Formats: sequence, C-alpha cells, structure tokens
Amino acid sequence: MRHQVIVRLGVMVVAVVVGLGAAKVPGQGELSAQQILTRSAENYRGATGYAFSGSVATRMTIQGQVQNIDNTLLVAYGGPGRSRFEADTPGGDRTVMITSGDSTWTYSSTLAQYTVQRVTAKPTSGLPAIDPQASHPMAGYARLAEHVVEASLVGRDTATVNGRVIPTYVVDVSYDSTVVPATTGTAQAKKRMIIDTERFLVVGDASSVERTHPSLPQPIHIEQSARFTSVSWNAPQPDSLFAFVPPAGVTRVDQIGETGSEAEEASDYTGKPAPEFTLADLKGTKRALSAHKGKIVLLDFWATWCGPCRREMPIVAKMHERYASKGLVVYGVNCSETSAKAQGFVDKYGYKFPILLDKNGDVQSKYGITAIPTMFIVDKSGKVSAHMIGGRSEDDLVAALKKAGLDTRP
Repeated sequence: MRHQVIVRLGVMVVAVVVGLGAAKVPGQGELSAQQILTRSAENYRGATGYAFSGSVATRMTIQGQVQNIDNTLLVAYGGPGRSRFEADTPGGDRTVMITSGDSTWTYSSTLAQYTVQRVTAKPTSGLPAIDPQASHPMAGYARLAEHVVEASLVGRDTATVNGRVIPTYVVDVSYDSTVVPATTGTAQAKKRMIIDTERFLVVGDASSVERTHPSLPQPIHIEQSARFTSVSWNAPQPDSLFAFVPPAGVTRVDQIGETGSEAEEASDYTGKPAPEFTLADLKGTKRALSAHKGKIVLLDFWATWCGPCRREMPIVAKMHERYASKGLVVYGVNCSETSAKAQGFVDKYGYKFPILLDKNGDVQSKYGITAIPTMFIVDKSGKVSAHMIGGRSEDDLVAALKKAGLDTRP
C-alpha cells in the first residue's frame, strides 16, 4: 500500500512537470521557440497570485500491465508562503498539499492520513515545471529557457480557457541532464507544449517518460496529457484555498503511507493541563495563562490570511462581549505574523478582546497546532475542557463554554 501511494503521488506530480509559455508581439514577426521560452520565463517570474484548474490523463505501463489514471487538478498561489496543489480522481481519491505561513500540510483521502511539517524557506524549483514544494507551484516555469537542448515551434492550434477559445502555439522542447539527472532514473522524450499566445501561459502539454525502479526489472513507462481549462492569473485568491482543516476521522502521521503502529493519532488536549505560556499583547504587555487560574479562558489561534479564522472572529468577539462580565477571559493568539499586520486587522474590524503575538510559533508548538482556526477552552482548574479544530458556530461555542462551567444564561 505504501509503495502504491508513493507511486501515485509521484505520477500526479510528473503529470504536470512540464510547461512552457508563448506570445506574439504585435507588429513584429513570429517569435522563435527559444524566444517563447524566454518570454514565458519572464512572465512566471512576476507571478503575484494565480489559480489553474484542469485535468490530467495518465497512461502508466508497469511490467506489461496498463493503468489509466484521470485526475482533476488545482494549482494555486496566494502570495509568499501560500500555495495549494490538489489532485482528485473520479472515484473520489484526493491528494492535497497546502502551504500557509510556516507549515505545509499533505493530505490523502484514500488513506485518511495527513502530515504537517514546519517550513523554514521554500526553494525555487530547479525543474521547468509545476512543483508543489517550490516557493510557488509554478516557480519552475521561471526557468523554462534554461538548459534547452532543442526547441521548435511546430504549429498553431486553439484551446478553450475560461469558456473562451484562444489561439495557441504548439512547441516541442527537450532539456539536458541538468534538469533531469540520470541519477533520478528518469528518461524523458520531447515535451509537446500548448501555449497561450495572449498571456504567456501554459494551457496544455503532452509528455512521455520512462522511470527505472530498484524493485522492478523493467522501467515504468508513463504517457501524460494535461489541459488547463480555468485560469486566474496575477489576481488575489480566496484565503480558503490556503487553510487546512483535517476532516473528521483522519490520522496525523509522520509520513503518508504509514500503517499500524507507525501511524500516530493527532493529539487531543481535552482533559489535559493547558500548557503554560507568556506572550505579549499588541501593546507589549506580557500576559500569562497562569494568571487566570480560577477563570475560564478561551484561546483562539488565528491569522489574518486565514479565511475560516476571519469568519469565526465575530463569534469570538461576541463571546467576549457577552461573557467577560461573567469571568470569561478571551485571547486571540495570532500565529506567526507581525504586530503591525495583526494590529491593522484588529483596527479594521474593531475587535476589543486582547490579541497575543506568537511570532516564533513557540506556543503553537506547545499546543500542537496543525491547522487554524483552532480553539481551546481552559476550565477553572487549568485543564483543557474543549479542543476544537476548524470553524465553530456560535451555538457550538456557547455549549462548550457551558460545559466548562461558565454561566451562559442571558
């Protein structure tokens, strides 16, 4: 099972590890294939935000057995530190990789597993391709014109993007071993690229590769065809694309594909002592959790870029306004953002409850934060009465506060 997962994840990445752009300059002659690559690279270097969706058809031959895999694909970028790569099959299998701030989540619906890893710096991809783990998924396209062995403009065609028929170039290109080293066990034929002549964007490709695997006597042969039918380019993207909330019943693991005793359930802090911390608020005043022993405390871990957090904030504010007089202490714990960023958000929406700054993520680590929003309700004895991942309704919060011992009567 673990081998199958690794192969499938690799296939979905290979399915989009291709890409060129194109353009025609008004009033000038047709661009050469190399000029097209150069123009495209310049275009992708300036990306500020995007979302591409479409489909990938894969025909994989392993030891004479043919497997056809169809995926729908979503690739999105929401600015520095925010990206999403998502692939779905008609049967309902979904693989998602989301980077937000300083964490990357990878989720497999087939295995009902997810991982979360801290991110220090995202590299720029060395491949002329889509790479979910690059600084942004299409960062590799900024290197389209590098290490080209041969590139030729073989014709023109059209494609339907955003419901409109657009003109395209058809370009064949091959790269040297700097791009795909022999040590990777992958041999690539020429890639055929379908290129938007209006916006320098990749709208389709076809490729063929052979991969050797140490456990297989014959190479794996993979033929793939990808088409992007919906494109939002250099435009703001919804915050919801870059927020991950683990679905109910999934298991957090160190590596996708772990089974049995290897898998580790995501920590639930309910019933455990709330980890002690001291953080500064927006005015620089130090606030310690232990200072509120004998009171009920609501901790809301959030960030300004998180759509679900923003939708939940008014409910948190309402809890503060309604129950502060009854002894409830509410803290919004901002996750790894600057004080100016948090202050600007609070001022814009007029929130009055205290905001604490967890700039280095130390408190997030203590509380095992893997997704936001996440809330903790700490009872009067200092134990966690409720640990809630993902958005909650007003009724849910009132019920949880009542369970913790708060007088929630009007």
